[in-house]
Amino acid sequence: MRLFLGIPLTGDARDEIARVVADLGGRLRLHQTVPLVKWARDDHIHLTVRFLGEVPAARVDEVIEWTSRNIRGRAIGGFEIGETGHFESGRRLVLWVGLRGAEWVREFATALSGRVADLDAEDRDFVPHLTIGRAEVRV
Repeated sequence: MRLFLGIPLTGDARDEIARVVADLGGRLRLHQTVPLVKWARDDHIHLTVRFLGEVPAARVDEVIEWTSRNIRGRAIGGFEIGETGHFESGRRLVLWVGLRGAEWVREFATALSGRVADLDAEDRDFVPHLTIGRAEVRV
Protein backbone atom coordinates (compact mmCIF):
# COMPACT_ATOMS: atom_id res chain seq x y z
CA MET A 1 0.00 0.00 0.00
CA ARG A 2 1.47 3.41 -1.00
CA LEU A 3 1.25 5.79 1.95
CA PHE A 4 2.23 9.28 2.96
CA LEU A 5 1.77 11.16 6.20
CA GLY A 6 0.05 14.53 6.14
CA ILE A 7 -1.53 16.74 8.79
CA PRO A 8 -4.84 18.39 7.83
CA LEU A 9 -5.26 22.14 8.28
CA THR A 10 -8.23 23.60 10.05
CA GLY A 11 -9.83 26.98 10.65
CA ASP A 12 -7.75 30.11 10.18
CA ALA A 13 -4.75 28.30 8.67
CA ARG A 14 -6.89 26.70 5.97
CA ASP A 15 -8.63 30.02 5.24
CA GLU A 16 -5.29 31.84 4.90
CA ILE A 17 -3.93 29.24 2.50
CA ALA A 18 -7.15 29.42 0.47
CA ARG A 19 -6.58 33.18 0.09
CA VAL A 20 -2.96 32.61 -1.01
CA VAL A 21 -4.03 29.99 -3.56
CA ALA A 22 -6.76 32.25 -4.97
CA ASP A 23 -4.30 35.15 -5.29
CA LEU A 24 -1.62 32.97 -6.88
CA GLY A 25 -4.15 31.44 -9.27
CA GLY A 26 -5.26 34.88 -10.37
CA ARG A 27 -1.68 35.97 -11.04
CA LEU A 28 -0.80 32.78 -12.95
CA ARG A 29 -3.79 33.17 -15.26
CA LEU A 30 -2.14 36.35 -16.55
CA HIS A 31 0.62 34.24 -18.13
CA GLN A 32 -0.59 32.23 -21.12
CA THR A 33 2.53 30.03 -21.06
CA VAL A 34 1.58 28.54 -17.70
CA PRO A 35 -0.08 25.12 -18.08
CA LEU A 36 -3.52 24.51 -16.68
CA VAL A 37 -3.30 24.14 -12.91
CA LYS A 38 -5.64 21.91 -10.95
CA TRP A 39 -5.78 23.63 -7.57
CA ALA A 40 -6.18 21.58 -4.41
CA ARG A 41 -9.56 21.85 -2.74
CA ASP A 42 -9.42 23.80 0.54
CA ASP A 43 -10.45 20.73 2.54
CA HIS A 44 -7.68 18.63 0.92
CA ILE A 45 -4.78 20.94 1.72
CA HIS A 46 -2.50 19.40 4.33
CA LEU A 47 0.96 19.74 5.78
CA THR A 48 2.97 17.03 4.04
CA VAL A 49 5.27 15.28 6.50
CA ARG A 50 6.63 12.24 4.66
CA PHE A 51 6.00 10.08 1.63
CA LEU A 52 6.41 6.51 2.88
CA GLY A 53 6.13 4.64 -0.40
CA GLU A 54 5.10 1.00 -0.41
CA VAL A 55 4.24 -0.14 3.11
CA PRO A 56 3.44 -3.82 3.63
CA ALA A 57 -0.06 -4.31 5.04
CA ALA A 58 1.49 -5.94 8.12
CA ARG A 59 3.34 -2.67 8.93
CA VAL A 60 0.50 -0.17 8.41
CA ASP A 61 -0.85 -0.47 11.99
CA GLU A 62 2.69 -0.10 13.38
CA VAL A 63 3.22 3.15 11.44
CA ILE A 64 -0.19 4.50 12.52
CA GLU A 65 0.41 3.65 16.18
CA TRP A 66 3.91 5.17 16.22
CA THR A 67 2.63 8.33 14.52
CA SER A 68 -0.31 8.67 16.94
CA ARG A 69 1.94 8.23 19.99
CA ASN A 70 4.51 10.73 18.78
CA ILE A 71 2.21 13.47 17.53
CA ARG A 72 -0.18 13.45 20.49
CA GLY A 73 -0.05 16.69 22.48
CA ARG A 74 1.75 18.68 19.79
CA ALA A 75 0.35 22.08 18.99
CA ILE A 76 -0.24 22.11 15.26
CA GLY A 77 0.32 25.66 14.14
CA GLY A 78 2.68 28.47 15.00
CA PHE A 79 4.13 28.63 11.53
CA GLU A 80 4.06 31.27 8.80
CA ILE A 81 3.66 31.03 5.07
CA GLY A 82 7.07 30.99 3.40
CA GLU A 83 8.32 30.67 -0.14
CA THR A 84 6.49 29.01 -3.00
CA GLY A 85 7.92 26.42 -5.33
CA HIS A 86 7.36 23.28 -7.34
CA PHE A 87 8.83 19.86 -7.92
CA GLU A 88 8.40 17.41 -10.75
CA SER A 89 6.44 14.23 -10.27
CA GLY A 90 6.33 12.27 -13.49
CA ARG A 91 4.74 14.51 -16.11
CA ARG A 92 3.32 16.86 -13.49
CA LEU A 93 4.52 19.84 -11.59
CA VAL A 94 3.46 19.86 -7.95
CA LEU A 95 3.02 23.42 -6.68
CA TRP A 96 3.63 24.07 -2.99
CA VAL A 97 3.80 26.77 -0.33
CA GLY A 98 6.61 26.47 2.19
CA LEU A 99 6.26 27.07 5.91
CA ARG A 100 8.53 28.91 8.35
CA GLY A 101 8.60 28.16 12.06
CA ALA A 102 7.70 24.50 11.66
CA GLU A 103 10.76 23.10 13.46
CA TRP A 104 8.76 20.58 15.48
CA VAL A 105 7.45 19.17 12.20
CA ARG A 106 11.00 18.86 10.88
CA GLU A 107 12.02 17.01 14.06
CA PHE A 108 8.96 14.76 13.80
CA ALA A 109 9.69 14.00 10.13
CA THR A 110 13.31 13.14 10.98
CA ALA A 111 12.21 10.76 13.75
CA LEU A 112 9.64 9.18 11.42
CA SER A 113 12.31 8.74 8.74
CA GLY A 114 14.44 6.81 11.22
CA ARG A 115 11.48 4.65 12.18
CA VAL A 116 10.65 3.72 8.57
CA ALA A 117 14.20 3.65 7.18
CA ASP A 118 13.72 0.08 5.96
CA LEU A 119 10.69 1.05 3.84
CA ASP A 120 10.68 2.37 0.28
CA ALA A 121 10.35 5.95 1.52
CA GLU A 122 11.50 8.90 -0.57
CA ASP A 123 15.10 9.85 -0.09
CA ARG A 124 15.10 13.64 0.06
CA ASP A 125 15.43 16.27 2.74
CA PHE A 126 12.21 17.25 4.45
CA VAL A 127 10.82 20.66 3.54
CA PRO A 128 7.65 21.65 5.45
CA HIS A 129 5.13 22.46 2.75
CA LEU A 130 1.51 22.47 1.68
CA THR A 131 0.69 21.09 -1.77
CA ILE A 132 -1.63 23.63 -3.37
CA GLY A 133 -1.94 22.42 -6.95
CA ARG A 134 -0.72 20.26 -9.80
CA ALA A 135 -0.05 21.12 -13.44
CA GLU A 136 0.54 18.91 -16.48
CA VAL A 137 3.95 19.44 -18.06
CA ARG A 138 3.62 20.28 -21.76
CA VAL A 139 6.37 18.87 -23.93
